Amino acid sequence: MNTKLHVGSPTEDDLDRLSELLDQRGPTAMGLEELDGFLAALVCAPELVMPREYLPIAWGADVPFADPTQASAILGLVLRHWNTIAGTPSGSLDPDGIYLPILFQDEHELTPANDWSIGFMRGADMRPGADLRILRGGTCQPWCACASCSATGSQGGTR
Repeated sequence: MNTKLHVGSPTEDDLDRLSELLDQRGPTAMGLEELDGFLAALVCAPELVMPREYLPIAWGADVPFADPTQASAILGLVLRHWNTIAGTPSGSLDPDGIYLPILFQDEHELTPANDWSIGFMRGADMRPGADLRILRGGTCQPWCACASCSATGSQGGTR
């Protein structure tokens, strides 16, 4: 078996591949935007959530992988993306060190960030009670507080 080790942030092509792999998993898997929010919340969590706990939620545990190659590809890309979010002061996909969440535009060319926010809230819910600490300052970056507003449609506060 020839396994190539990839390090560093996923490229645009890598993220496109991850999106394709998630889409192949079916409707129980998260899409790329939701996964990005989910991982962002887990990075902000006051305690580490292990991959064996969060990965089945991200990729829809009830659907088996097509083969070990698909499982390895998706796992590698998800972990590289996690490391990108966690690896810089703001978890950056941007060369200036600013975390830029993956957000898609809708048919009206608006970027509602609903899927990202839902993913973030799902990640925060992995540790009940910890989400309040995250959304009230704790160890989280300022962008985290926006997730609650977008996911619930409110202007502020916690959910």
